[in-house]
Amino acid sequence: MVAPSFHESTSRGREYFPIDFFHVDEKSPHYEMPFHWHKDWEIIHIVRGTFDLTVDSYEFHAVAGDYLFVNEGAIHGGTPHGCVYECIVFEPRMLFHQTPIARNYLQPNYNQQRMLPRMLPRDDTEGAKLLNLFFRSMQNQGAGRELGVFGLLCLIIDHIDRKDYWIKRDDISSSPRKLRLTKDLMDYLEENYTQDLTLAMLAEKAGMSPRYFCRFFKEMTGKTPIEYLNYYRIERAALDLATTCKSVTEAAFDNGFHDLNYFIRCFKRQKGITPGQFMHQDLSARPKIAEEPEGSS
Repeated sequence: MVAPSFHESTSRGREYFPIDFFHVDEKSPHYEMPFHWHKDWEIIHIVRGTFDLTVDSYEFHAVAGDYLFVNEGAIHGGTPHGCVYECIVFEPRMLFHQTPIARNYLQPNYNQQRMLPRMLPRDDTEGAKLLNLFFRSMQNQGAGRELGVFGLLCLIIDHIDRKDYWIKRDDISSSPRKLRLTKDLMDYLEENYTQDLTLAMLAEKAGMSPRYFCRFFKEMTGKTPIEYLNYYRIERAALDLATTCKSVTEAAFDNGFHDLNYFIRCFKRQKGITPGQFMHQDLSARPKIAEEPEGSS
């Protein structure tokens, strides 16, 4: 998985096959999903447990067996609970650019006149079978893997169309202005999270009073600005502890914390274990990406 970033712009998979698969469980550095967005489509499969997910301020509670869809540019993130989940992320324009029929058919999606459904209906067994095959095909190492994945994705899009699952642009709950402002604030936090940021500074950046800004930010992300700032700092520190030789103190101070005891308390509250315990987890027990092609995130 890539370093936590509100705006994820990493290239997907191989140039001719821009699609990635991730498997995530409690031992993954990015077990929780920080709010972020990207220009790709994403499908999330809940294998075990539950996941409280927010997509463009729309909240829902996902359970084992659910399939969730995330559209291009959607701000999304959430909290898993005893959860194992899988993600497939792909760039439809690149994937279908040499297939005129698919490219023309998906033009309303590219123009954002319609969008993927938020979640596959739980009683849609036909759709669930297609999506299960899609996820399992991404783990297949056979010579025809790319062809099978591409064919299944076409069948899934056809299924969405036949069932009329598309969401019309007018049905999206959050206004474009609110989403743009939230993305701008996330960019600012990402660039300055190691600095001493206060609620007053963030509210001024947003052009709001601190009280209104708190309410607005929580509506869009599910957390207050300071809660989310600390949340992001902990995710960055966890990545450092999992992938570098930094000590707990270095990970804390390099990611915006100036009080080691406070960092340890925040880390344990968010991760369920202390930073030292997290750092010394058996790395071989952590899940790996099923395939890590060149340019994968």
